[in-house]
Amino acid sequence: VVMTECIAKLDTAIIVDTQLTPEELAAPLPFQVALKMRNLDELRARIYKGEIISQKEMAEKYYPTPEHFQQVADWLGGTGLKVQPADLTRLSVAATGSAAKVAQVLQIDFARVLGRDGREYTSASTAPSLPQAWSPFLLSVSGLQPQLRARAPRSSVAMAEADEAAALVSGPALTPKAVLQYYGAAGLGLDGTGQTIALLGTGIPAQSDVTAFWSTFGITQSWANITLINPWGNQTQINEATAEISMDLEWASALAPGAKFRLYHSIDAWQFVPAILSDLATIPSLKQISFSIGGTETQSDSQYYAALAAAGVTFFSASGDWGQDDLTQTKIGVDFPSSDPCVTAVGGTNLRGDLTPHELGWGVSGGGTSAVFARPSWQVGAGLPVGTMRMVPDVAAVAESDDRGLYCN
Repeated sequence: VVMTECIAKLDTAIIVDTQLTPEELAAPLPFQVALKMRNLDELRARIYKGEIISQKEMAEKYYPTPEHFQQVADWLGGTGLKVQPADLTRLSVAATGSAAKVAQVLQIDFARVLGRDGREYTSASTAPSLPQAWSPFLLSVSGLQPQLRARAPRSSVAMAEADEAAALVSGPALTPKAVLQYYGAAGLGLDGTGQTIALLGTGIPAQSDVTAFWSTFGITQSWANITLINPWGNQTQINEATAEISMDLEWASALAPGAKFRLYHSIDAWQFVPAILSDLATIPSLKQISFSIGGTETQSDSQYYAALAAAGVTFFSASGDWGQDDLTQTKIGVDFPSSDPCVTAVGGTNLRGDLTPHELGWGVSGGGTSAVFARPSWQVGAGLPVGTMRMVPDVAAVAESDDRGLYCN
């Protein structure tokens, strides 16, 4: 079967070269073959009703069968590719090989393209082909166009160094205490004690930055409450995404100083979701996840978010700092995974400090209508726009202060 839906159009990408060098052909290229979750519509309907489903039942009724996983794994391994063992979800078969070997096995062409981040990537320029017999249980192939990675919100690029450094020197106009007071949460006696919060990113925050934030604002928190998890041994990236997870940790730990935090070093659902689901067996207090990276809507990742929701985990995702990314489009695009029906999409507001504090919509906060996911049952009712597709965001909270323009999403 030719997986044409797995390849994004390259007409907007800049192709640098259609001929790969020997070094580029020999470089390792990881990819994943996604298998269909069984009875996904039924599972989502149960999730929308608030049901919690055990991993035993998920394995019996919803995750792909062991036989289907093994069939794909054996075939890929038999071609000489390195295949990872199954995780508890069996939703993806992860394989790695040289670009030359992957091109041979999947019958695809590669080119060198320039990504939006200014870096060059080896990327598939034709669709992969897989055995026709897999059609009933095969969903997609991902990872063959590594330039199409999820991206950090624009705010973290703009303020990661200058604004955050200034905030630690002079103190931002928007403090953790001010946020708690504004939302009426300052006197509730709730500080996150007994809760574990997961944060996702591709980098590891500098401990000195986080502890300086705590010290500046008098936050009673300890680095001993921070656990770093790198489930796939991913290489640490120092980029705007690192600044984003640093802000996430600083503000979440300031607003919930009694909570414990687990930082998962991956933005790939096929890596961090199985790790979190496994951790739930020994860390039942892990009931919320924060994710501040956005990308293209995909059905394969959506299955993982359904698995988290079925386990009773609330997944909060930023709706993005890009507004309408492409003004030539007639339809406003949305960030994923915030547009997923099993994810809570969080938009941003601007907190105005003149006279009586109040919020206004933040001009670059993301939002719109999904192009992939149908409108869930809980998003139908009076006061909602007419339509059949999922809308975002679900909720919004302060993300910017007009006094200094500091972001805290």
